[in-house]
Amino acid sequence: MPPAPETATSALVPPGPEPVPAEVPDPGTESQAAEVTYPAPEAQPAAYGTPPYGPQGPGTQPYAPGPQDAPPVKKKKGRVWLWVAIIVVLLLAGGAAAGYFLVLKGEEKAAPDEPVQQFYQALADGDAAGALALLDTKPASTALLTDDVLAASAKDAPITGVTTTVASSSDDEAQVAVSYTMGGQAVKQTLTVRKVDKVWKLVGATATVDLTNVGTGSLPLAVNGTPLKVPAPTEDEAKPTVEAVLFPGSYTLTTTTRYVTLSDNTFVVTDLGSTEVGDVTATLTDEGSAAVTQAIREAVDACVAAKTIHMDCTILQMGSTLNDGTELVEGTVERTATPQTQTWLDALEPTLDADNPAFATVEAPEFGVVGVKVFVHGVLDGREISGSMDTVFPIGRPKVNLSDPDNLTLTWGF
Repeated sequence: MPPAPETATSALVPPGPEPVPAEVPDPGTESQAAEVTYPAPEAQPAAYGTPPYGPQGPGTQPYAPGPQDAPPVKKKKGRVWLWVAIIVVLLLAGGAAAGYFLVLKGEEKAAPDEPVQQFYQALADGDAAGALALLDTKPASTALLTDDVLAASAKDAPITGVTTTVASSSDDEAQVAVSYTMGGQAVKQTLTVRKVDKVWKLVGATATVDLTNVGTGSLPLAVNGTPLKVPAPTEDEAKPTVEAVLFPGSYTLTTTTRYVTLSDNTFVVTDLGSTEVGDVTATLTDEGSAAVTQAIREAVDACVAAKTIHMDCTILQMGSTLNDGTELVEGTVERTATPQTQTWLDALEPTLDADNPAFATVEAPEFGVVGVKVFVHGVLDGREISGSMDTVFPIGRPKVNLSDPDNLTLTWGF
């Protein structure tokens, strides 16, 4: 009996050891694809029977998984985002702390008396814009709150030695005592400061100066060389109301007409709010006197030369019809000045009007002596007649407006 054939036991080639994953880099470092290393499988003896993992052809090596078949290793992004979140929180917390520190530091610096110190320093430096920026409200007029006006003030009476002390304070308002020297004069006063949008500002740190009663009438004025608007008087006013809004300082009042000068015209503003200034003295200059005399002479000459029935310079006027019924012919009147008129003109001594020095006048001429005689042409009962009138038409009192020195105007008063 032949021996039985040996029965071969089919064996599967066991897979190699499991792959060892690569280490994952710490968060914050640049993440790269992890490299996985697989150990080579151990050599196995050839086996008869069904090939492992499916049919294989002759000479085919048993299948072993390689690196290309390893599942991808996922990057641990969650930990990276955690670190980012922590950093952001720290930055925000640090910024908030820094902001809080700055706010506290700003509040510590913004003492109530600080803007007062800055205000008077701005005045001393001639910085009008800087001074205005420290006020709680803008003044009604800023025409004289300028660098030029402050520069003239600082030249005449510089502000020095400013010291401030907080006298009393609440959350939003404080009283600040300030002392300084202006042109050698010691000044002490108390100012109010108030918080506006959490910033301390000065309240009422300008003065409204009433110049109505200083004796300049309607003369065109200037303060420290800057023109001041002088309104014309209304029907209800004997003279115009003149006001000037000014910073604390030294000021000189002048007129812009070259025919008048002012004296006793310097004043100092220290009291804030409303301030009055004493009388100034206006004087007609020699040039102004000569100009007024010339204007009166020319006006009298023009009046005498006029051929019209109406006479601008005389107190009495003729009508177009005389008492005897003679109809005067317009444009034919002839006039001559009396000898006394020429004497009066030669002795003119103009002075400024006592009520309004914007005008110059002279003594009234002698009534009925200083004037003009008239020779008329007319028609009576259809006949042309000519003749001299016995009446002397008296000249009125001239008044010359000096406001515009290049265009003097004259009116006749009676």
